[in-house]
Amino acid sequence: AYGADVIDYNNAPATSGYVELLLQDDGSIFKNHSQNVVRADHLGLTTGQSITVGYQPDRSGTYTTSPINSTVGSEYTHLNIDTAQGRAREYQVRVDMAQTSSVSPTIVGLSLQGNPLEDEKVF
Repeated sequence: AYGADVIDYNNAPATSGYVELLLQDDGSIFKNHSQNVVRADHLGLTTGQSITVGYQPDRSGTYTTSPINSTVGSEYTHLNIDTAQGRAREYQVRVDMAQTSSVSPTIVGLSLQGNPLEDEKVF
C-alpha cells in the first residue's frame, strides 16, 4: 500500500528510499563554512541492506555520495568531503537506503562534522 491513509505493518517495505535534510547555513548565509564528514548511524546492516550518504553544496543540484555500504553488521556509513567542495555558504545532506530482503535499514542519526570558519571575518 502507498500513501498515508493506510498503515499496515504486514506490508512489505519499499525496496529503496531516502531522507533529505533541509538546507543549512549555520545562521550565516553571507559566509562560507567548511564541511568535512557526513555520517549516518544505523542499526547493524543485515544481508540485502545497503546505505549511502550524500552532500550537496550551495544548491548545486548534485549530491556527492559515499560508496555503497552493504557490510553486514556495519553500524555507520560516512563520506569524507573534499576540502574544496566542503566550502559552501549552504549545504544539504541525505541518506539513501535500499533493501533486497524483507527488512529496511533503520537510520538512527544523520550528522555533519564541519568548521564554521569563525576566523574568516566577512563583515
